[in-house]
Amino acid sequence: MSATQLNQLRPILAQNKAKLVGDLHQLRMAFDEMLMQSPIQPGVRFEQETVGGIPASWCIPAHAMPERVLLYLHGGGYVIGSSNGYRAMASEFASRLNTRVLIPDYRLAPENPFPGAVDDAVSVYRALIDNRIPPKSIAIAGNSCGGGLTVAAMMAIRDQGLPMPAAAAAISPWVDLEVNSESFVSKAAEDPLIGADGLREAAAAYLGATSPRTPLASPIYGTFAGLPPLLIQVGSSEILLDDATRLAARAGAAGVKVRLDIWPEMFHVWHTYASQLDEAREALDDAAAFLKAL
Repeated sequence: MSATQLNQLRPILAQNKAKLVGDLHQLRMAFDEMLMQSPIQPGVRFEQETVGGIPASWCIPAHAMPERVLLYLHGGGYVIGSSNGYRAMASEFASRLNTRVLIPDYRLAPENPFPGAVDDAVSVYRALIDNRIPPKSIAIAGNSCGGGLTVAAMMAIRDQGLPMPAAAAAISPWVDLEVNSESFVSKAAEDPLIGADGLREAAAAYLGATSPRTPLASPIYGTFAGLPPLLIQVGSSEILLDDATRLAARAGAAGVKVRLDIWPEMFHVWHTYASQLDEAREALDDAAAFLKAL
């Protein structure tokens, strides 16, 4: 790791975190603007389409294999985030996989609380199958709440009797909306981007009257048997570290092929800074290799 790169990033992370203030509309705009600072990979184009009734953005590399799709579920605590903001992240995967990446604009809370996001993710997946994309040519990935949504969507896909995707990747996943793991305290001083109070507010907005232990809201409490191979990437400086380690343990104990990678000194979804950080590019390479091999 380049200590110089990380030290150069720290003030940028602090500045970006400071911008995430205001009412919900302002937060959504600021979050997208922060993400759009990252460059889009060359040769990638975007197309808007409604898939399964959900507005979505296709990220298409120059030499895409048309029969393969990565369904990418964006982060933002279920209350912010959009396909527009996540174009750079999608382009990183698209260029590495030579695969089309689909980013749905699943419904956000508090306007559309649980189970809106899960229902939308499954609707998009079902539409891909209905459009004759083979399930074994589909992978699902997501970051932060999108990592939790990736797991929840696969549980719902299984429970609805649909064929499973080939594999999944969860980046810095948020899978327990109770927000009470030990790492929320032990990593609070290290985490430069997110805090437990902010996650609790997001959880309240998404859950409404739903119990935080509802499996499709907090998939750590769900049943993992029958899920496809899963890659989990998390930074050692994240307050969500325990979410990732508990997810790996639960999935592995249920017989799921799971790989947990804990990246030293990395912060929440460090992949966003691929243009500035060696570890971000390496993590994206590893995730793409995992998804491509299956």
